[in-house]
Amino acid sequence: MSPASRVAVCRTGHLVTRSASDARYNTSFCLNCGTEVIRACPACGAPLLDPTPHLALSRNVPNFCHGCGRPFPWTREDAMIGKILEAIDNDPSLDDGQRLELKEQIRNSREEGLDANQQASLWKKVKEGVPQRIWDFTVPILQAILTAEAKKRLGLPP
Repeated sequence: MSPASRVAVCRTGHLVTRSASDARYNTSFCLNCGTEVIRACPACGAPLLDPTPHLALSRNVPNFCHGCGRPFPWTREDAMIGKILEAIDNDPSLDDGQRLELKEQIRNSREEGLDANQQASLWKKVKEGVPQRIWDFTVPILQAILTAEAKKRLGLPP
């Protein structure tokens, strides 16, 4: 991995630099918003990589860690849910009916006004319906988007 493929991004998602050789790579705080700049995944320590190294003027930042798959702090909730839906769509062990049912449960869990009990109940149904590898992939995303109470009801760490 060349240093040029590494990026520095602030916790709100502003791209600070696309090159580890750029002097701004070692900046501690974002010049746009003042939040901390990160250069590695907070969960596993893998360096942040440029998702579009072939596009010289791109301002794209990675949404998920290439090392552990966890979402970064700036990743939008719809992108996180999209990754779960994509994993369900691509799992060969699920039939079409199972896929549709799971995706419906996930869509229902995103409705406005659901309390923690209702959210946890819907996600428990998803947990029961997906293979363990998809659930393992889903847990870090849920930790980023669910309330503390819903996490507690699902048996997830706060």
